[in-house]
Amino acid sequence: MSQFAEAEGPLRRLGRLFPVALMLLAFALNGKPVQAAPLNLALQATPDIFSDFIDVSYDAANQKFTAHGFVEHVRNGTDAPIPIINGTFEISANITNSGTIGSGTLTVTGEIPVLGNGPGTLLAGTVTQLGYGESGGVVELQFDTNGGSMASNFGPMIGIILGQSGFPGTFSGDFSSHSIAVAGIGW
Repeated sequence: MSQFAEAEGPLRRLGRLFPVALMLLAFALNGKPVQAAPLNLALQATPDIFSDFIDVSYDAANQKFTAHGFVEHVRNGTDAPIPIINGTFEISANITNSGTIGSGTLTVTGEIPVLGNGPGTLLAGTVTQLGYGESGGVVELQFDTNGGSMASNFGPMIGIILGQSGFPGTFSGDFSSHSIAVAGIGW
């Protein structure tokens, strides 16, 4: 067998892989940012903690995402919302410029005298997923529940839907909501 015939098999295989490699390179260089899909969270009606006046910001250089504001009330199976006294909402997470979630935490504090909760941590969690869509759309986060006096009400997972977050559709640059974001916290 000639040297050409022996090399023909590997050359033929390489020739088949070349178009696939070119397609992958073209997708990588098309100039569009990598984008996560929305989680499409559908929060249950109760329990649900309503939060507002949330300042959302993302520092692209440090890849740091924060959202902090106030929790106003909880719906816990009753017709009327139950007020939360001195309620705060805090998310801190590491998100790469390509939109990949790293570590992160959720902390909800306050007091709900009617339910015998607080003052203190009402809900705490560790981030597990991030979802988002186009510019101006919601940012969704999912957390494993790991504490708080209302943890048993929410179960093992907490969903957060941030609206009016100032999200521009990518994590390649800084953005902020200037305290207009709202959030639904549920499961």
